[in-house]
Amino acid sequence: MKALSVIIVISGLILIIYIFLYFLEIVNFNNWFYAISILSLFLKFIYSFLKKGKETSN
Repeated sequence: MKALSVIIVISGLILIIYIFLYFLEIVNFNNWFYAISILSLFLKFIYSFLKKGKETSN
């Protein structure tokens, strides 16, 4: 079960990075601050998700 959650998290990260890069292509780095804030929001969400997963597994 733990391996399955790791696979889900990794595939989610790849998907988020792909969407982020696609988003950057659209804005052409004109709005880089907005893009970085969106990315940091994603990272905070992933961090809290991983923390929650560790708490439930222990």
